[in-house]
Amino acid sequence: MNYLELFKKNLVSIPNKVAVRSYNQEITYSDLDKHSDGLCFKMQKLCKAKKPVVAILGDGSVNHFKAIMACIKLGYCFINIDINWPKEYIKRLYEELNINLLLYQSKYNNKIYENVKSICLDNINYIGKYEIDCSKSKLLYIIPTSGTTGIYKLVMKKENALIRSFYQMKKVVPIMFDGVAQQNASLSFAFGLDQTLIMLVAGKTICVNKKYKYVDIKYIYKDIDSNKADTVLWPAAILKLLSKQPNLCEGMPECIKSIVVGGEPLVISADLIFELRNRDITLYNNYGCTEIGTLFFSAVDINLLNIEKYNRIPVGSNVLPGFEMSILDTDMKKVNKGELYVSDDKFFNHYVNTMDNKEKFINFIETDNKVLFRTEDIIEYIGGNYYIVGRTNNCINIRGYRVSIEHVERVISKVISGEDCCIIVITNQYLENNMVCFYSNINFSEIELRKVLKGILPDYMVPSKLIKINKIVYSPNGKIDRNKMKKLYESMSITSDSCQEDLRLRIRNKIAQMTGKKMCAEDDKISFCELGLDSLGFTDFICRVEYDEDIAIKEEMILSGKINTIDSLVEYIKREKHEEIF
Repeated sequence: MNYLELFKKNLVSIPNKVAVRSYNQEITYSDLDKHSDGLCFKMQKLCKAKKPVVAILGDGSVNHFKAIMACIKLGYCFINIDINWPKEYIKRLYEELNINLLLYQSKYNNKIYENVKSICLDNINYIGKYEIDCSKSKLLYIIPTSGTTGIYKLVMKKENALIRSFYQMKKVVPIMFDGVAQQNASLSFAFGLDQTLIMLVAGKTICVNKKYKYVDIKYIYKDIDSNKADTVLWPAAILKLLSKQPNLCEGMPECIKSIVVGGEPLVISADLIFELRNRDITLYNNYGCTEIGTLFFSAVDINLLNIEKYNRIPVGSNVLPGFEMSILDTDMKKVNKGELYVSDDKFFNHYVNTMDNKEKFINFIETDNKVLFRTEDIIEYIGGNYYIVGRTNNCINIRGYRVSIEHVERVISKVISGEDCCIIVITNQYLENNMVCFYSNINFSEIELRKVLKGILPDYMVPSKLIKINKIVYSPNGKIDRNKMKKLYESMSITSDSCQEDLRLRIRNKIAQMTGKKMCAEDDKISFCELGLDSLGFTDFICRVEYDEDIAIKEEMILSGKINTIDSLVEYIKREKHEEIF
């Protein structure tokens, strides 16, 4: 069966079940089918290209899902555009992909696509039955990915790869096929969109969080509880936040039975492990490659001793049915720790040859009459589980030694109790490499951390500089943005004696460290959102300010919008402490 045929099965078996609940709206499978038909007619009239690429400027609303279904019905390849992406990047996407049609919601500014025909998604009506042609759709959608570089690349996702994942999960992941799921992962990236499309044809109701300017974790809980969602799809950032701030686990809805995270190396705190155990919540780790799809999707054995020993949660113990994988060393011999290769010659998705992607990223190696896909992920098999160790392309030479940056980061992360850390490489005038490590544990000074590291790492593996900051900068798909971290190191002054004494400068410095942007006095009147603090980042920022300044900021001051700039925050702290700050 193809995707539309799977969707049509739901129209027969569960036509009146809610398919999507979002922004105080909901739509049944039957109505989603009918109203996407109405959009199909409009799209066909405007778009005459044989193989069009459609941009969808949406945010997970009911109309967004109508647009996705209409594209699939017509066999039009689509790409979800996040309005928060840099405008220059969006313009480049339009030029490189030759976008023929824009589907947008009226609250978004579509002027960036002045020369492209467009349809407002807020004006969709059912205008008759559209006959589904189940033979059209081969290439479904395009997904941005950045790997560990922070540079966007684009992958063209094939329908047969998605359908294969559907049947694989049907065998081993029953939570994806019944009940209600709360979707917190972005629909602009593979983890969020792939799983959402699978759940849509699996008969699971999908709920999308309401969008708040500043989102407290309590509001995420509120949405989950109101939807009675048994499954939540959370990016790693949410689990990291809960690990850092265990008190935020209070109020976690009882309806949550499963948490699904997206496959990356992840250390969670003992407090969070016990919390999940006590609530009988199962943690699932979804690991895969954008080029292939999901490889592992399995429940994590939340064993505190193993996590302490291996310093990370596993991706799973068994690969999904239909895959053959091997862990190989540089001589192509099987080992317990090495690079992961996957045997699969039918379902590969393909990179788009964009301006940022001139080289060939898919690397096939012929061996034993099989075609192997090289993931460039270093995997270790220990105690019946597979763990992500790092990336093969992130090794450097230091004083004649080959050093894995991720290995050093993993050791440091364990020392600082699972807090974020990021290593960047600086080359001096003699072309010698040096490691600079940013870390986010407020309980370790640079001197203390260096002393511990020298006791467990060879001298050449201890970073030349250790810099404490409040938050590591991540790319939109949740991976460390090493380019921004490097620019942060090169462009900004980390601390000074005056910064330590001046509240306003300390707050500017926190935001600079969290966003990678150099701050100035003019920024004091700009909203935190415009300065680059996303929802979780803002929550983390407020927690850090409360800790560092020894103050409890009243929740109503934040939710009412009265504290939304550096100026307003400084004035609030000054007033609450009853003392002159300046």
